Amino acid sequence: MEVTSKKNKILFIAAALLALAASSDMHNRIATDDTLIIPGIGAEKILLGETSETVIARRGAPLRTVKAETTGEVFQNIFNVKSDLKIPFDAIYYYGEGKGIFFLHMNIVSAIAGSARNRVTVDAVFLEKGVQQFIFHYGNEGLMTVPKGKHTAYCYPRKGIALFDDDGNDGIDLYMVFKAAALP
Repeated sequence: MEVTSKKNKILFIAAALLALAASSDMHNRIATDDTLIIPGIGAEKILLGETSETVIARRGAPLRTVKAETTGEVFQNIFNVKSDLKIPFDAIYYYGEGKGIFFLHMNIVSAIAGSARNRVTVDAVFLEKGVQQFIFHYGNEGLMTVPKGKHTAYCYPRKGIALFDDDGNDGIDLYMVFKAAALP
């Protein structure tokens, strides 16, 4: 009986170490690959939760910086849509077309947005292939669609990613990564 218990403990420790190593590898991959998107973790060489100093050290000075006097909410204040998903920000760093937009709250990255061009998820889904290909791979479970005229936001709150199709043409015009949230 005791041998089985020791064996289970060893297996548990080995599994935990493997998961930690895989997580560390993902973080290292994000920091060195600006084409990689890991929903709920990071993109554009930046991890969610990193500081503004890290963003500037890794990406350089932003082309534009917007500082808000009060805390805003990304979906409501930036995209002008109502959503149960709340992502706070009080500053935005814009690096130019194809180089990323970073939303910060209290000096910490709360969301990352970017162009679909030459971007791929950690699950090997190429964003340039469109919304339907993305949904085919990620499924409908937990998918929230937020339409606004010809524009639609496709949000996966539990996965930490949203896609924006501006003209209803199945193209991904913008993606956004944020910390995964459990919504009702």
